[in-house]
Amino acid sequence: MKLLVIGDIHNRWQKAEKICEKFPNHKKIFIGDYFDDFGDTAEDARRTALWLKESLTKEDRVHLFGNHDFHYWQWSERDKLYCSGFTWPKFDAINSVLTSEDWAKLKYFHSENGFWFSHAGITEYWFSHP
Repeated sequence: MKLLVIGDIHNRWQKAEKICEKFPNHKKIFIGDYFDDFGDTAEDARRTALWLKESLTKEDRVHLFGNHDFHYWQWSERDKLYCSGFTWPKFDAINSVLTSEDWAKLKYFHSENGFWFSHAGITEYWFSHP
């Protein structure tokens, strides 16, 4: 199967969907960074979360965590460092849509057709046997 790799959407999910429509027979691999953009709002984040929730149900798609997504995961600790663009109103808006089951569908990395995909590398902390 042919692959379409899409990275760093940053709330521009409409553009990503237009690209996906051009390649209906390709497997889509989203490399993460669904959230955060310059001047975005909690409402922008909520709409992106609604798109992501729906996108996660499509069998021809794989979704990876990006650094701008990981800190919105509802199990985040409030004393950690966060990426630029992070706000608590966006955190609340995103997690009013995405459930723990939704977040569990995002992967740290993916292997397909002999290729490894990740947002920004792979760390030994994800493995007991790297």
